[in-house]
Amino acid sequence: MDRLSEMWSGRTWRRGLGGAFAAAVLVLLTGCGPGGQYLQDRGGDAADLLPMGITVSAKPGFALYGHCLAPVGFSHVDGYYLGVLNRRVGIIPLHERRVGLLLWGSEETAAGQCGLREGGEPRARSIGILAGGSSEERGPVLCSSGGAHNLHLGFVGVSALPCVVQVVDFILGWTTLDIAGDDGGAGGAACQVACRQ
Repeated sequence: MDRLSEMWSGRTWRRGLGGAFAAAVLVLLTGCGPGGQYLQDRGGDAADLLPMGITVSAKPGFALYGHCLAPVGFSHVDGYYLGVLNRRVGIIPLHERRVGLLLWGSEETAAGQCGLREGGEPRARSIGILAGGSSEERGPVLCSSGGAHNLHLGFVGVSALPCVVQVVDFILGWTTLDIAGDDGGAGGAACQVACRQ
């Protein structure tokens, strides 16, 4: 018993509390504490890993579309997206018109206010290796609209929008590197769906 009481003596407690206090101060100074921007950014990067959700429409729609390296398929859906999108969870109005022919594609998409022109019309653009038009009308070859993968049959569907850039950004983010430019509350800048104007 002497050994146990000696172990919990005042001197040991002071050292332990001093070390815990120093660690807490270090955590708070680096922004890793509760409410710290570092952990908020890591959470945001995690939300960017795989935006996914369910699509619903009042009128029948159809989508069988995939786009990562090359656009392939067709999509015509007016309805709502229910799920995670651009670091938000919710129900978002959705407008989609996409055609993908492997080397060329066209997409007209709007999710909420994102992707709308000044007059409220959805922004249309060409995508893929053979995309023509001005740079404002062309989307990037890789990860355009987050690499959309959609399946919508009739009144309901599923949508996943993976982006390789965000996976790498999540991993490197733990070292404070931000290759997507989305830390500090900017939100998914590298692959934001329909918000790239």
